[in-house]
Amino acid sequence: MSVTGSWLNGYGSVMFLTQGDGGSVTGTYTSTTGSSGSYWVTGFTGSAASQSTGQPLAFSILWRSFANGEPDPSWHWVSGFSGQMLPLDPVNNGPTLILFNDLVATVADPVMTSVPGSYIDKLAYVPYTGGQANPGQWPPPFTPPSYPDPIDGAWQCIENPAISLFLQVEDVTSGYVAGTLTTGAGTSVVVGFTDNGAGSAGLLLQGLTLSAVLPDGQTVVALAGDLVLSAGTLTMEWVHSVGTAPDVSYMQTNIEGMNFGRA
Repeated sequence: MSVTGSWLNGYGSVMFLTQGDGGSVTGTYTSTTGSSGSYWVTGFTGSAASQSTGQPLAFSILWRSFANGEPDPSWHWVSGFSGQMLPLDPVNNGPTLILFNDLVATVADPVMTSVPGSYIDKLAYVPYTGGQANPGQWPPPFTPPSYPDPIDGAWQCIENPAISLFLQVEDVTSGYVAGTLTTGAGTSVVVGFTDNGAGSAGLLLQGLTLSAVLPDGQTVVALAGDLVLSAGTLTMEWVHSVGTAPDVSYMQTNIEGMNFGRA
C-alpha cells in the first residue's frame, strides 16, 4: 500500500502526498478554510500489520503559507495529523485517509478563535480527481539558520524519562525541523516544523509539530504543542496511531499529554 496521491477532505482542502523510502511522506496541503494558502507536509507511514488492516500515517504542518497571501495570526499555528489509510473503506467504497488533526493555536485569531489552545478534528480524505495542480515540490531550497533556535537541542519527557528528543531547525524559511525521538523501544528519525518566527513576533508560545514512525514499524506518532519561551518548557500532545480493520477504526488513535524539559 502507499499513500502517494491527491486527497480531498470535506472542507474542500486538497493534499498532495508522496511516499518515499523508509516510509517517509512529503507533500503539500492547500486549505480552503480559515486562512487559505499552501503549506508543506512532512511525516511518515508505518506498515500494515496484516492485509485486513490499514496503513498508519502521521505528518506535520506549519500553517505559514509558502504561496502568496496576507499573513495573519494563524500563520503561527501548527498541526499534527495521525491516523491511517483504509484501502477499502466501506463508507466510501474506496481508499480513505482517516486522520485526527491536533491543531495547536498558539495565538488568538479574530476570525477563527479568541482562545489559544489545542483543537481536535477527525477528518476523512478521499482520492481527489478535480484537476487542481500541486502548488509546490518538497524540498524547497533550504537556508540554514544563522543562530540557534529555542527548540534546538536535547529534551526529556518529565512524565516518562525514557522518552527524549533531539531537535534542530534546518531551514529558516519553512521552519523545518529534523532530529531523533528515543523511547524504550529504540530511536527513530523525527521530522516536522516549528514557528521559528514566534519570538521575533513577540509571542509567548512557539508552536512545534513533529512526526515519526516508531521502531516496531507499525506505530506512527505525531507530537503537537508549543514551547513556552519564557520558561523553556515544551508542552506536547503525543498522538499515536496503528492500522486497524475498518470496523474498529475508532480504536486507531490514542492521545496523551506530555511535558518536556531540557535534558
